[in-house]
Amino acid sequence: MITVYLTSYAVQQDEKKQKLEHEIGLLLLHKGLKEQFQLSLEVEELKASMKIGEHGKPYLCDQESIHFNISHSAECVVCAVSN
Repeated sequence: MITVYLTSYAVQQDEKKQKLEHEIGLLLLHKGLKEQFQLSLEVEELKASMKIGEHGKPYLCDQESIHFNISHSAECVVCAVSN
């Protein structure tokens, strides 16, 4: 099953849009992992467990059966998680 998490945001003048989108994506992934897989990783632990595969796709090194994708457009960020 695929579960999708979506949120919108507003960029403040002094914020860097790409960094904000990345952080929001991680928060959505954190929520999805907790709700769908009962994984209670802190965001910093989540960052440390993420690796990049040979084709550039990120994955969780200790949870390779969990698949996720984070995307953003305009002022929306979405994260899909699946097993």
